[in-house]
Amino acid sequence: MLLVGESIVSEEVKNVSFCCDLTKCNGCCCVEGDAGAPLLESEIEIIEKLMPYIKPFMEQKAVKAVENGFWERDIEGELCTKIMDGKECVFVKFENGTALCAIEAAYRQGKIDFPKPVSCHLYPIRVKDYGEFTAVNYHEWDICKDALKNSKDLDGYVAEEPGAIADCAANPDFVYIPLKNNSTGFTASDKDTQIAIGMKKGSQYKDAVNQALASISQQERDQMMKNAIEWSAQNN
Repeated sequence: MLLVGESIVSEEVKNVSFCCDLTKCNGCCCVEGDAGAPLLESEIEIIEKLMPYIKPFMEQKAVKAVENGFWERDIEGELCTKIMDGKECVFVKFENGTALCAIEAAYRQGKIDFPKPVSCHLYPIRVKDYGEFTAVNYHEWDICKDALKNSKDLDGYVAEEPGAIADCAANPDFVYIPLKNNSTGFTASDKDTQIAIGMKKGSQYKDAVNQALASISQQERDQMMKNAIEWSAQNN
């Protein structure tokens, strides 16, 4: 960690070389994930005033989606842009299959003087205010592997097994090395490798979800995993 003023900066921010490659990822960081782009309170006021100039650059369904506002709070209570159908940010505009930003499009055409939220500018750097200090971290995400490869800084990355297998099937330059308990010193308990479903604390659906999961046999789980890997490899 590096101490810069009142900010604690991760070593990865200094050491990782990162260069987006839209031809490979198609802007999927604006589509994948379970929440929209982080927002500052000051940015909400700015964007609200500029919405009449931004809307002409938005997808039609997105314009309808923001009739009651373009922002919300994520599961941790942080401000962020709304997402549609559990996927893309409401400000995503698609061009030839690539996700671009409607706010930035309006800015580039001189309609507004606000480029886009600072979190989008800084990504993959994430800044979080903890009151006494500010944390500045590099956000590692497997969908951005091509940005590391594009920067010629990718020696390897850790991914869930299905994702690793699918990535290798889609990219001949990658090789999959399974991490198993062995003489190399790598160890992982069953607890470490469990997969869970994130739910809101105190959710009334928890018991029903656990009951449904318990009814799925190992054979069915293996088949689901195989189907997911095949689909991912074909659509990666």
